Amino acid sequence: GGGGGGGGTGSHNDRYYMRGVAVEEFGDRSKMQLMRVPRPVFFPQNEPTMVLVRVHAVALNHHDARVRNGDHKHWLHAEFPLVLAADFSGVVVEAGRNVRKVAVGDSVFGRMRDNHYGALTDYIMVDELAVSRKPTTLSHTQAASLPTSALTAVQALRAARVTNTTKVYVSGGGGGVGGDGGG
Repeated sequence: GGGGGGGGTGSHNDRYYMRGVAVEEFGDRSKMQLMRVPRPVFFPQNEPTMVLVRVHAVALNHHDARVRNGDHKHWLHAEFPLVLAADFSGVVVEAGRNVRKVAVGDSVFGRMRDNHYGALTDYIMVDELAVSRKPTTLSHTQAASLPTSALTAVQALRAARVTNTTKVYVSGGGGGVGGDGGG
């Protein structure tokens, strides 16, 4: 599913802080709260392959609930407040000098890399390899819902060594993963 990363209340002109949905300790969803969190500071000379994205939509997945609950705290070295979500869609507002895949003003979607979270904010800074141009036929909400489910579907098909001629039965094909992997 998707949720709004942008819109709503708060100042988008605040240079040092932005809105984010985060937890200050592990626990159930009652621990989630809207708060002011530090805004990424973009230095093009130091971030040649990074893009700053104004988030328009995010997707929260089962994995995000497990992170929030602390199920992965043995390998996730979380600092609190911990901003949730990895899947996002938005618009590039700044780009490093070596960025070639996208440009300022492009609508993009993607997934934060290397088990990083923090997409449920107004802005995120990610490597250009973490984003793709958003198809014009998709809304930001639709695009944000794709990265984790599509990646999971592709990984499952690869693990099963599926080829172009293999017939696959997809149980639960109406869900996010089945819908992405059964096509």
